[in-house]
This record gives sequence, C-alpha cells and structure tokens, in this order.
Amino acid sequence: MHFVNAHTHRIPCRDEIAVVNLDKDAREVPAEGYWSVGIHPWHICADTLEEELQRLEFFLTLPQVVAVGECGLDRLAKAPWPLQLVSFEKQLDLARKYQKPVIIHNVRSAGELLQIRKRIGNLSPWLLHGFHGSQREAELFLQQGCYLGFGKHLFNSKSKAAVVCAMAPIDRILPETDASEITVTSVIEKIAAIKEIPVSDMLKQLLDNFRRLFVEDHFKSV
Repeated sequence: MHFVNAHTHRIPCRDEIAVVNLDKDAREVPAEGYWSVGIHPWHICADTLEEELQRLEFFLTLPQVVAVGECGLDRLAKAPWPLQLVSFEKQLDLARKYQKPVIIHNVRSAGELLQIRKRIGNLSPWLLHGFHGSQREAELFLQQGCYLGFGKHLFNSKSKAAVVCAMAPIDRILPETDASEITVTSVIEKIAAIKEIPVSDMLKQLLDNFRRLFVEDHFKSV
C-alpha cells in the first residue's frame, strides 16, 4: 500500500506518493513524479509578477504538474496586501483554466479566503495545507468543498489541529509533511489514531482522497 503525501518540499521516499512543491527558482519541472507550482505570498514581487505568472501558466500545461500552489494570503508576509490579492486571484484563474486543485497557504487570512471563494464561485478544489485553525473555520471551508491538510500541528498539544481532524469528514482530509522533518507515515498513523480507524483502512481512504483531489487520470496505475 502506498503512503500519500499531499504537500511536501522534499523528494518522496520509497512507497510514498507525494505532490512535491517546486522550488521558487526552478526553471523546469522534472519529468518524473507529481508537482505543484505556485507563487507563495512570501515571494511576490510587483516587478516580476507577470513574468512569474507566465512561467506558472507554462508549467500548468505539463501533465506532471497536478496542482497550483502553494499560494494564498499571509498577513505576516512583506508583500503588500493588495498585491497579494492580485497574485492570488490570478493564480485562481489559472487553476480554473487548467482544471487544477489549489494548495492554499493561509496565515491569519481565513475570512478573506472564504470571501474570495464565495465571491468568485466555480473555483477548483482547495487544500488548506497545514490546517490548524478553529473548528468553525474548518466547518466553513468544508462547506465550500475544500479539503484539509494535516501534518506537524497534529503533534502539538496546544494546537487545534487534532480536534479539527477528529471532526472533519474522513473523505476530506489528507496528510502532509510540508517542510518539516516528520515522516508521512507518522502523520498517517496519528490521523488513524485520532479517527480510531485501523492504519490499513486509513491508508486506503487517504489514497482515495488523494486520487480524487489531484486529477484521477494521473493515478490510474497506483
């Protein structure tokens, strides 16, 4: 059985199927594996935004690029808020054009993200990566058809992540490692324990979720 990892910045291990976030300075996408490409709020620059969007659009034509992101909104980022909004909404347009899901970076911006999703409508599915917001925020995102990604925050007793994971529908959650040192197997085992489900059953469910979100046709051989 394969271990799925919905968002990571490292090359996957054996028996791990992962969506790897392409480095911001990369000028080509490896032919093997599955990749996400986006303009992170930390890296937005007004002078190069249009060039970066053109690069992103080219990458989205490649079959191994299965998601836009990570992208989103971050109240702590240096990029001006209006510029973040422009960058994010243009990336949402590309995701819709190429029918790719979006991996969302969210820092203190849940309200704005929900408003955008409701206002624009007809958007690609979103994965709220590294989710550790409130249960109410989770409910609102789930109502909008989003998925929730869980990783390192599940191991923090002060985080709301485990509580939210427990209440979230089993078909709308995914494991991730992001840039942390944790293994995806430990994350999946933690999710299985929270959900009180055998690990083998959880693996099957998460693989189904992964396939459903990241374009079924890419994973027919899995």
